[in-house]
Amino acid sequence: MKSYQLLTLLAVCACDPGDQPPAARPPTGEAPTTEVADTADDAAIEALLASPDVALEAARMTDLAPPTKWLTAIEARLSDPDVSVYIKSRCVTALRRLEVPEAVRLLEHVVDDENAPALLRRTAIKAYAQKVPDDAIPRLVRLVDHPDRRLRDGVLHALAGIRTPAARAVLETRAKAEEDAMLRGVAQTYLEASQPR
Repeated sequence: MKSYQLLTLLAVCACDPGDQPPAARPPTGEAPTTEVADTADDAAIEALLASPDVALEAARMTDLAPPTKWLTAIEARLSDPDVSVYIKSRCVTALRRLEVPEAVRLLEHVVDDENAPALLRRTAIKAYAQKVPDDAIPRLVRLVDHPDRRLRDGVLHALAGIRTPAARAVLETRAKAEEDAMLRGVAQTYLEASQPR
């Protein structure tokens, strides 16, 4: 799917029934100018970050815009206090899909940010564990005793998804040592469900 087709599809889905969707930019055979390409990249990024999860997962992000454009847009949203936690969470989800070292750095920053909302950190914990499973375990271990039970739950979920002997060992420990009875049960359930790969 070409970026102008995806933009049209997203615009149609986002329009109110009485609105007319914006016209698609037909292919001309000519290379777009840098300014037009930058505007199209920005529009594609904006549309996808505000779209339902299924659209973000289905899109080939780097076909729509280069990773540097995604990183710039995501960093701007993550640092903007006026951007909703929902959109910031979408940005964290998008970082998981970018194959550049800077994406890992940004995920680590959000995971470690004590001032970030718990929902955002929980999303980052899961995305980070999916992106770099083996490298994630030491950082996740530092959070297993965090005072916020939502983060501890996110860590348990992330560890269950890693499915390595090291992650399993942490789950075994948490199934015995977790203070919260509900999370102890969650750890036990994840432990039973997570078989080493």
